[in-house]
Parts: sequence; structure tokens; C-alpha cells
Amino acid sequence: MGVKIAGYILGALVLAAGVGMYASALVERRPDHLTPLRSQISLAPGTTSSFEVPVSATREYEIVIDAETRRLTGEPVRPSITWRLSDGSNVVAAGNTTDQPSTDWWGTLEQPLGRFRGESGHRYTLALAANSDTARIARAEPYIVVQIPRENWEGHLVGNAIQVLAALLADILGLVIIAATYFYTKWIGRRKMAGA
Repeated sequence: MGVKIAGYILGALVLAAGVGMYASALVERRPDHLTPLRSQISLAPGTTSSFEVPVSATREYEIVIDAETRRLTGEPVRPSITWRLSDGSNVVAAGNTTDQPSTDWWGTLEQPLGRFRGESGHRYTLALAANSDTARIARAEPYIVVQIPRENWEGHLVGNAIQVLAALLADILGLVIIAATYFYTKWIGRRKMAGA
């Protein structure tokens, strides 16, 4: 009886660990976990905007302006935008787009603003001011985006896939332990009956 109980408990624990790992992997895949803010923004020269950034994971984030490249023509876009990120009355980070070159990611122009380390459970306030040279990007219907840095995307996706695989293997192992315990105790029971 002791082997039977121990086997079922061990199998259930391994199975529960697998379910927990899978649930954690699903949370890591949530869009708001990877991109706490994505909102259309007006960048007409002289305008200011403010956004709330709810962060659900402690990690580094980047703040960028995204616009469709096909909507932009002519010279490279070099907008002057200043920004400030606050946590209550404390300024967490601030900067401007000066000397921050834009990048074309498969048809999306991405203008970096800056980075900050977000703390899980905090709600930050992001304030932006469009100073000058923003008229062209304003016509392209841009978005303000807070996301995990692009160079971390691949590593994040690979790590998440490994976590899902480990969860699957743990669940299989848990089921195997439970099944093996069941058949082992049945086999022991038959042997005892045959010996009697």
C-alpha cells in the first residue's frame, strides 16, 4: 500500500509541475506581457501626449514609434521627440530622439526613443512632446509602442518553446509514473492471490 500511495503522489506532483510550467509559459506569451503599450499617437509638431504603461513582468523594455514605411516618402525621417517616463512622482527615464537612427523592420519604420527597466505590477506614465520635423511621420498614422527589446525576441521565443516542451515531458512522465504504479500494484495483487 505504501508503494501505491507513494507512486500516485509522485506522479501527481510531477504532473502538477508540468501543468504549472505550461501555465507560466502561456502567461509569458500574452501580448500585454511582451508589449505593455501599443497605441496610435498624434505626432503633429507642438503636440503632447500621455499614456499609461502597465507592466506585468520585471525586465528591460524599449519605447519606440512605429509607422508603415510605405506611408513615408523622400528623405529619412528624423523627428525631434522628447519623452519622460514616471512612476508616480519619480522620473524613471527620459530622453529624446536626437542621434537615434530609425530602422526599417519588414515594412515598419521603427524610431527608438529609449529604454527602461520595468518592475512587475507598476503602472508608469509616459509623456511625449513632438518638437519638430514630425509632420511626415505624423501623416503615416504612427503608434507608440513599449515592448521587450527586439534583440531579445528570438531568445524569449526559444526559451518559451523550451518551457512548453519541458512542461509536456513532465506531464508525460507524471502520467507514466501513475500508470506504472497502477499496473505494478495490480501485478503485485495477482501474485499474492496466486501464492495464496
